[in-house]
Amino acid sequence: MQLDEEHRRKIVNLSVSNKVLYLLKNSGQFGDLQHADDIARTLEMKRKNIDSILSRLCLKGRIERKGSGIYKFPGSDV
Repeated sequence: MQLDEEHRRKIVNLSVSNKVLYLLKNSGQFGDLQHADDIARTLEMKRKNIDSILSRLCLKGRIERKGSGIYKFPGSDV
């Protein structure tokens, strides 16, 4: 998963949680299901930090966990 310059400009001022939501919400461009490793690599963050954010987003019902380390935005067709 790579962010082009346009997407980087869109997310530069977002919180990390909102960056994760952006990636998952725009999953058609980045792949439908997102693996935590890919999210961490794309955002250039440590996996353990991404895991914490993903866990909190799941508890709040903002994203869905589909398997070990695999997430999607609610309402997407996967």
